[in-house]
Amino acid sequence: MTVAHEVKDFDRWKEVFDGTIATRRSVGQMSAYILHYPVDQRVVTVVFDWDTMGRARTFAHDVALANGMVAAGVISTPTFTVVPVERSN
Repeated sequence: MTVAHEVKDFDRWKEVFDGTIATRRSVGQMSAYILHYPVDQRVVTVVFDWDTMGRARTFAHDVALANGMVAAGVISTPTFTVVPVERSN
């Protein structure tokens, strides 16, 4: 799953994001990679690996996530994309 959005302050957003790792892992997140643009660090994309697509979708629609994003300073409507991943060696 990817989530793209703009944040008011990247450092504040990252602090909140890092503080929620235990919660995300408890609902199926296996890993996360943060991408932000050097020219404008307020533009953030997070690439998540989830144990199932269903759990990723459930997380994306959770009210607690929406509230957490507001608390973290997300200032745009997040775009969620859930796609299957094929691994290759």
